[in-house]
Amino acid sequence: MASRQSTSVPSTQILPSRSSYPAIPTSLATWALLQMLRKLCPNRT
Repeated sequence: MASRQSTSVPSTQILPSRSSYPAIPTSLATWALLQMLRKLCPNRT
């Protein structure tokens, strides 16, 4: 279990709120930005 905890420690430090997607942090951030842009500029699809 010690090995599992050590591997989960850096993941939580990098993405504490998005620990569900530690494999694709960049993609998640890009997707979030796209969602924000769509809400701000609904005309631009």
